[in-house]
Amino acid sequence: MDLQTLLTPIKRKRISSDSKPTTNKRSNRNRNSRSQIFPNWSLHEMLILVNQVSSIESDFMKSMSSYQKWNLVSSNCNSLGVVRSLNQCRRQWDLLLDEYQRIKDWESQSGISYWFLDNDSKLELGLPKSFEKQLFLFVDDNVKAQEEQLLADSGNSDPDFNVAKDTGSKKKRRCRGPQESRNEEEQQMAIKLREQADRVHAILKGDTECNSYSDLKGPGEIKAEFRRWQGKELIKVLGSLVGTIDKLSDLVQDG
Repeated sequence: MDLQTLLTPIKRKRISSDSKPTTNKRSNRNRNSRSQIFPNWSLHEMLILVNQVSSIESDFMKSMSSYQKWNLVSSNCNSLGVVRSLNQCRRQWDLLLDEYQRIKDWESQSGISYWFLDNDSKLELGLPKSFEKQLFLFVDDNVKAQEEQLLADSGNSDPDFNVAKDTGSKKKRRCRGPQESRNEEEQQMAIKLREQADRVHAILKGDTECNSYSDLKGPGEIKAEFRRWQGKELIKVLGSLVGTIDKLSDLVQDG
């Protein structure tokens, strides 16, 4: 066997090895990490989410801050097997509301059911490509319940004013109207203060959207990025907190 024959397998092996396409391992890892962080929602999971949002809003609509509400929604969903973070639940709910409203508006203008359209028509009209009818009805029930609650609250928001109107007592209306308005404003500020305090606590604790990218960066990058984000967010929230306290102080002094 000559030298050329002996070298041929070695050359072929080297060429075969060199010709393999290179892959961007970091890119693949990032893509896999993103799919783990933001997995798609199934219909079953979305129905559970809508049901939990509706239940919590009907029971605790006025007594909970936004952070508390979504923390409870996330906790309830997790207990039912829908393992999602507070921010993931809130983002998905906002997306569902946006798509629901687009479908609702188009149907009211056209008089045609969204579910009679094919995918190409939906795309041309700027409508969601897919939205299950059952899910739509769940969201629709939630929206209608909130509208009814708002109407009921507006009808009973100032009982003293209604008494004054019925009795013709203008003096009573003048005396009680501003007081009721001031009390309502104080309650709104108290809720806002509590929500801002919860936000500060969440930032310090690290329960933030920044943590969603922990798999995409090295340990040093994560820590530095988080500290920068944390400082920026604390400055914003504390500034808003001081402004709310100043307004509340002025309101108390005026009262």
